[in-house]
Amino acid sequence: MIYDTPTQRIANTASTVGSAVLTLIGFLLFIAGAFSGVVSGIWLAVLGEWGVIVAGILFSVAMPYAFGLVLLPSLGFIVLMLKVSRGNRLLIGISGLVAGLYNHAAIGIWVLFVYLLITKNIGSENHVPYLLWGYSVVMGPLAYMARHDPPDSTANTLGLLLAVLSYLVLVILHYSVGSLVVSIIGVAAMIMVFSLVTAFLASAVAREEQELAFAEEAFRANNEDDLEEAEE
Repeated sequence: MIYDTPTQRIANTASTVGSAVLTLIGFLLFIAGAFSGVVSGIWLAVLGEWGVIVAGILFSVAMPYAFGLVLLPSLGFIVLMLKVSRGNRLLIGISGLVAGLYNHAAIGIWVLFVYLLITKNIGSENHVPYLLWGYSVVMGPLAYMARHDPPDSTANTLGLLLAVLSYLVLVILHYSVGSLVVSIIGVAAMIMVFSLVTAFLASAVAREEQELAFAEEAFRANNEDDLEEAEE
């Protein structure tokens, strides 16, 4: 290997461990969503809340198609910025922030929509099955879409984590503070934090690619010099 250095070995090990952690997180979130869906679905069926069940299923089926259309402008923006930035870390970081805000806002709106839909139709004093069903409706389509990408995809894991945390923030703040506005502000804060993380990761990847390109160029130059010296 060209770059068999202690630093590179540490970086490779960290990357492997990070990929394993991301895969585990994604798997656990998928299991939690599936389990809550089964339990809450049976619970709501016993309560006779078939309208809530059917609505959740219909929106879960339609969501991946609608979400794909919503994300098209973001994909176009990313492609454009990659051509314009030409490796500039600042521009790549800004584009990552803008794209992250757009994508994460779409996830946040989906979570808020499902939460409002479910809580509006609560027909029992026990809110637990409704909230569990809402969680499964939120996570089901996102987990389904994530299956088409590599299991260690950072973007997918961040999106799933954002959905989980946003839903928890909505539930906790709404039921503890009693204000939906405060809950929405909490979700907006989560979106901003995750978008900043996305921008940081995009900038870090750009830096790593630049360093790798410089190292490869230096390696080729050294090889050419060695060949010239050998010919002389």
